[in-house]
Amino acid sequence: MKKLGNRPGFFGRPNILTFLRMMKCTIAILLLACLQVSANGFSQSRITVNLNSVEMKRVLSLIERKSDFRFLYNQKLLSDLDKVQINAVNEEVTSVLDRLFENTPLSYQILANNLVVLKAKNTVVADIRVTGKVTSPTGEGIPGVSVSMKGSSVGTSTDAAGNFALTVPDQATLVFSSVGFETQEVPVNGRATLDVTLKESTGRSMDEVVVIG
Repeated sequence: MKKLGNRPGFFGRPNILTFLRMMKCTIAILLLACLQVSANGFSQSRITVNLNSVEMKRVLSLIERKSDFRFLYNQKLLSDLDKVQINAVNEEVTSVLDRLFENTPLSYQILANNLVVLKAKNTVVADIRVTGKVTSPTGEGIPGVSVSMKGSSVGTSTDAAGNFALTVPDQATLVFSSVGFETQEVPVNGRATLDVTLKESTGRSMDEVVVIG
């Protein structure tokens, strides 16, 4: 009777080693793919645009959608500008902006949080750290109040005692909103400290916010 030799099965040692090698290769490929996706997701300083004879506002809106930059400007600054043409392939956002404003009376300044402030040329916008406290009419600090810069996504919230801190341009306007209180807008006007008292919401028109500081 013919004896069967020791033939390794699928789970024999040679096949296990091969399987482990394949698993290592697969994991390495997946890690590389994830790193590439992560790099593409966070590397938002280069963009590709191709626009002809469009309003500046539309160009800025497209740059916002394709990058991490956000623009802050007065609508009047763009009202008298001619339509522009811009073509860029994987180009730095700052380079695109340089070309956009090259033949205009405007320039730009990049502040914290990738915030781009548009301004008239030869003017300087200061970046200021604003701190303060938001209280109720009875003087108690209000936690969780949304404090944002008007016209941008830059913002923060008050802590448990109603305190906040936010870096914004010195001429920015801060918007304070919270459930149960009237939303208020307060111009910074170069002040580093803003203590704000919110009015309780009654469903009717309320007086303007009380600002101390």
